[in-house]
Amino acid sequence: MGSHEGCGCGFQLGEHPGLDDDAPAKRETLRRFAAYLDSQLDRGRGLEIFACWDGDQVAPAERHRTLLPSELLGEPFFFHDREHVTVAGVS
Repeated sequence: MGSHEGCGCGFQLGEHPGLDDDAPAKRETLRRFAAYLDSQLDRGRGLEIFACWDGDQVAPAERHRTLLPSELLGEPFFFHDREHVTVAGVS
């Protein structure tokens, strides 16, 4: 997935407090990503995300969490490096 920046950096809102000079664009990127995830969950698809730097795709996850798409709208919201995320729907 790519953000408004063309990479994953635009999904990192509040990771480094005081340094989000493009916070409105990041909020919009996260809103659109949450809507996309919701639409895929509505189709009955299981979703997983592995957040990592390019080249680390085969590295083991260092962290795991489950989240709802709506959690992307909270502040701060950011993915951790080498984090495996299971996206859950509301049941």
